[in-house]
Amino acid sequence: MADIFVSYASQDRDVAFRIVGFLEQQGITCWVAPRDVPPGVEYGQAIINGIEQTRALVLILSDQSNDSMFVRKEVERAVSKTKPVLPVRIREVISSGSLEFFISSAQWVDAWKSPMEQHLLPLVGAIKAIGQPGAVPVHSALLPPPRRSSMPLWVGVALATVLTAAAGA
Repeated sequence: MADIFVSYASQDRDVAFRIVGFLEQQGITCWVAPRDVPPGVEYGQAIINGIEQTRALVLILSDQSNDSMFVRKEVERAVSKTKPVLPVRIREVISSGSLEFFISSAQWVDAWKSPMEQHLLPLVGAIKAIGQPGAVPVHSALLPPPRRSSMPLWVGVALATVLTAAAGA
């Protein structure tokens, strides 16, 4: 039985396997497709088995995983089986769509800055602590604030003044 299931978009394969390699060096066993899909087993069933047989799911979060139907399904299956989901952002991105629904309250690990491995150490601690009484959760980096309009404030004030004057005329 592996400690974690790693979910990633196929375009992020190299980064995902770099993270897997680091976690395995830290003594954390990982289930990751396609490496751990047994020969002759139907792929979807292997994914379900992999999720069921692990303690948590690590989500490699990027623009590509936001758009991946397969990543969304893996996260949904993990949540339905009450597995903790630990998002690792490899790009400065905010979850969207159904991923946002499933992970909006989850703690994040931001690992897009170099060296990536330094930013993964809190993840290692969190994975090792899963199921331990009184364990400290992963500490989150704050998500970036929502983007605001690029229109300068003075343009908005001027527009409001013109509209008010026009309404009064």
